[in-house]
Amino acid sequence: MRCRILSIGAVLWSLGCRGGPDVSAPPPPPQVTVTEVRREELAEWDDYQGEFEAIDAVEVRPRVSGYLVRVGFVEGKEVRKGQVLFEIDPEPYQAALDQRRADLARARACLALAERDAARAERLIEARAISQEEMDTRLTLVSEARAAMAAAEAAVRAAALDLGFTKVRAPVTGRTGRAEVTEGNLVTAGPSAPTLLTTIVSLHPIYVYFEGDESAYLRYAHLDRSGERPSSRTTANPVQVGLADEDGFPYRGRMDFVDNRLDRATGRSAPGRWWRIRTGSLPRECSPGSA
Repeated sequence: MRCRILSIGAVLWSLGCRGGPDVSAPPPPPQVTVTEVRREELAEWDDYQGEFEAIDAVEVRPRVSGYLVRVGFVEGKEVRKGQVLFEIDPEPYQAALDQRRADLARARACLALAERDAARAERLIEARAISQEEMDTRLTLVSEARAAMAAAEAAVRAAALDLGFTKVRAPVTGRTGRAEVTEGNLVTAGPSAPTLLTTIVSLHPIYVYFEGDESAYLRYAHLDRSGERPSSRTTANPVQVGLADEDGFPYRGRMDFVDNRLDRATGRSAPGRWWRIRTGSLPRECSPGSA
């Protein structure tokens, strides 16, 4: 190693003596690119992964029992609020309504008779032809007849409602799921286990749910206290939204809800608790549950 260093020195010395290139000359200046510096304000953004959720998600169930006679929609298609989706056999409920109307007519006749008897009793009591006790009895019969007529009227309204419920209508506008029951099957109503007929989810506008963390909570709370940015609990702050297969964030939304606590173990939003965005600018083909 030492010899090699010395031999290199000898070669360099000999080159200098022979008039070779001057190794002590400085190199030429390097080529550089010059650009103008611009000053502008930059907005700080936080990125989160979220998922879509329908604003309205309804399980369609019958309010009266009976045999299904018609399915009035195409599975997976959009329906309008109030559109008839299913029809239950209406004949038993029409017969019940007719019976209640007949009961109401009988109650009205009984009330009319009781009122005429009470009017005659008033004239007789003035002539002292009947006792006060008899007068009180006839007035009591009038009150009972009026109560019976009111009950009959309520029964007619209830029967009319049941008849109307044989047409199962869409409670919201949205996209339907599959028809869980087909024509000819018995569907049941009631509080225990009513038959599931189909489901409907609204499409537009739509929610986007995402989980926040403790540092974001604290930072946004500080910005609110300092007056730089109002809290999303009280202000619909703007949000940009992008789909998983798109570049950038081309859609616009607004903060709609911030939950009230964090998970102690993770420091993030408590399980099942979220920050929520409401947006109406997403494509209509976006389905709830997609990221």
